[in-house]
Amino acid sequence: MAELSFYAKSNDNTIADDELKSFKNEIGSILGLHDDNDEIKDQIIDDLLNNGRQSLAKYEDDIKPKTYRAEMNNADSKLIVLLKKYFYRQWETQYKLSNEWFISFLTQYQNEKAPDLYERILTRTAENGNKYLKNCPILSIALQLLFENIDDECLKNTGTFDDLWLTIINEGLKSIIKYSTYIKEEVMNEQLDKNQSVLFRALREYHRPQVFSLLKEHNIPEMETMYDSTLDEVAENGWSKGKHDIEQKITSKSEPTLHSNQQQQEADQHITLVNTHSTSSLIEEATGSNKGQIQKSTTDTTIKVFFIQYGETIDVSVSSASTIEDVIKYKNDDPFDNDKTLNETNILTIDDPDLQLKMKTGIREQIIMLAQIKVMENQDKIRVNPQTQADDIQCENIDSNNAESLLDGSEAANSNELMTNDEKAKNLNRSEHTPISKSLETKKSSASPGFRTLSLPARDVPSKDAANVLQKEDLADNYQQFQKKIQEIGEKITRDPVLRQKIAEKFNEINIVLCGSPRVGKSTLINAICQQELARTHAGLHACTNIISPFYLKGNTTVGDENINYRYNIWDTPGFENWDQAAIRTCFERIKEKPKSDILCMIYCASPGSFANLRQLEWLLEECKKQHIFCALVCTNKWSGFKDQREAVMKDFQDTLVKYHPKTREENGIIYFGNMGLCTSVNSKAIKDEETHREYEQSGINELIFGIMQSIDVEKVALWCMFAFENKPFWKKFFNNPTQQLKNFWTKLF
Repeated sequence: MAELSFYAKSNDNTIADDELKSFKNEIGSILGLHDDNDEIKDQIIDDLLNNGRQSLAKYEDDIKPKTYRAEMNNADSKLIVLLKKYFYRQWETQYKLSNEWFISFLTQYQNEKAPDLYERILTRTAENGNKYLKNCPILSIALQLLFENIDDECLKNTGTFDDLWLTIINEGLKSIIKYSTYIKEEVMNEQLDKNQSVLFRALREYHRPQVFSLLKEHNIPEMETMYDSTLDEVAENGWSKGKHDIEQKITSKSEPTLHSNQQQQEADQHITLVNTHSTSSLIEEATGSNKGQIQKSTTDTTIKVFFIQYGETIDVSVSSASTIEDVIKYKNDDPFDNDKTLNETNILTIDDPDLQLKMKTGIREQIIMLAQIKVMENQDKIRVNPQTQADDIQCENIDSNNAESLLDGSEAANSNELMTNDEKAKNLNRSEHTPISKSLETKKSSASPGFRTLSLPARDVPSKDAANVLQKEDLADNYQQFQKKIQEIGEKITRDPVLRQKIAEKFNEINIVLCGSPRVGKSTLINAICQQELARTHAGLHACTNIISPFYLKGNTTVGDENINYRYNIWDTPGFENWDQAAIRTCFERIKEKPKSDILCMIYCASPGSFANLRQLEWLLEECKKQHIFCALVCTNKWSGFKDQREAVMKDFQDTLVKYHPKTREENGIIYFGNMGLCTSVNSKAIKDEETHREYEQSGINELIFGIMQSIDVEKVALWCMFAFENKPFWKKFFNNPTQQLKNFWTKLF
């Protein structure tokens, strides 16, 4: 199907090769870079074109001192003038055809409206490159020009611009009034009128890919009026409300466009299914009185389901009359249309449907288990009275003891060596267990359309202490309701012997790669995170001339009647400071070649005053980016050096990470760079300064654990949580003090 021109306005235009070559040659001439060392010459020039003049500081030793001082210290140096010209040409080339209004807006500021302000923004970009442009230059530049009181000092030393960015994206155009101190009143009023607002247009361009992709994925026909009106709504009201409104539209049974051309469009789309039954279970639960008739159709009906994690396809037997409640259907992880049969969805009429299986229920189950245990540890007895929605699966009220019994025998073994003896005994001594396995078998008309956070009846809150108790009660209620629904589905999944076999065969070994120079506190950091003694292996992997071998943690869990062993390998990298790019690549490849193996994340450590090879760190991050491995750059032993040494390490981390992903936010001492990585500083253990006799407590560990938890892929969250399972201080703080940050994390997860 051809895509409409309004869907993908091209922002991919780049400067022509001849012009780009001219810019590069001129930079080389200004800096006196010689052709006899093309590698370093190209690296310096590429760095400047991406990260601005400030990136030249890394190459001071490669440039003649006189030239370096002249080009770095002069506000009107040849280099800064050339970089300003380059970045303007980049904007012009990128947006002239697709967004002519934006070039007109720049020209207006340059020639008439505010030439000095325009020059300041252009110079800022030439100095810092893409650092402040984030993932949408057109929106970032518009904000910088309009909110002129966010000057260079405010931009560098506060989080105001980041807060503005997140607010306007999530809450829409009208939210700019929250930042009225940073924008002139007449400019703000002009921008609030969306008919003449440049900011409104820039927000449309920011949201365009997400909005159109969401509509297309839900089979909304490509009609320009509908797509543009939806984009207008999101730009005006923000992504948070806009996404909800879109989902309401596309799931509404009154929406006439939802099912138009559905058969053809489903053939073009990925449909994600979770099979929850064996053949016999489908017959028993889906057929009712027509058991014989359905049994006959079942023998002829199979669908091929692709396991995303494992790269394998299996045949799954289904009945053509099975409902979505029997074969739970997901699309972009959102459940819908539980009461439709497979025939009604047209899935079985497609010759070669592309079906995918995502095993997210097990992951959610593990997360809920962790949450449940930690909430229960801090409460005596919580009586939960959920307010059940009309179309929800009917369930009984649950008290804290009964809710604890929802954790089945598989979860009793879910942590093995990762659980304390007391917790093991507590699980093993359960004398009664009442599974909830039948609520999905009946009442098809009242089947839930998906996981939903249930609200509680209004209650009087007599005191601050009582409010805190009720806050925990609300939190526990949500966990318990999620746990109940997930277990119902999980029990159905474990009835399928094919699924059980595949899970048991393919359960991953989990690897964490630990990099950095010797004596920077790598092992101490890992011990602080997992709060356990790690065993050491003797056999290693050979990477060039370096022998690496992991520390490890072992445990097991049960899926159905299959006992699954798992193992965390923490790969130390002795001699890492001497590795080249090829050695780094070989190390990662050989770790992943091990059977049932994958890399959860990479942690790189440097301490104040230690030597960090930035070129080597770039090689490492490049490899991680290629293999979609999350990177945590950690300044360890932060109180052991001087403040300027610690700040230098953190600056190096930020300057390096921003080359691979724009900085997205900063909170709780952690600087985030999207799904690429983060950087922070920690003190892994309490220390006492012998000279000043000042004592420093452990700090930054809890924030690091949670930072990685909310940044990595959803599929990996449970694995990271299990790694930190024995860190009691973290879980106590995590669940005793639920914050907006925690709520946002749970929203993302579920």
